[in-house]
Amino acid sequence: MEILFLAITIGCLAFLAKVLTEYTRTAPAWKDKVEQAVHEAQQFEDQMQELIRAKENSAGESKEIDEEIKTMEKMRDELKTQIEATKKDMAKRGRIIMPRKSEEA
Repeated sequence: MEILFLAITIGCLAFLAKVLTEYTRTAPAWKDKVEQAVHEAQQFEDQMQELIRAKENSAGESKEIDEEIKTMEKMRDELKTQIEATKKDMAKRGRIIMPRKSEEA
């Protein structure tokens, strides 16, 4: 019976030795893969930060353009008002303002 336990113990020790040798052979490969994954994660993080900065810059530019559009729309409305006032003034004086041919078409 003792021989059986001794054989099982030796078998377990041999199996443990096999597991440890395989681990020591594959551990460096996993270490390289982990380092590569960490490096790629850092690259993607940097890329994401660049995209976030670009998005913020685009949002700022968009606000500026919106303000310019609003200013131009106000100018357009003011010019329309001035044109209408000029037309009314000229109509009172008896002068006729002819529309351009491109506007008629």
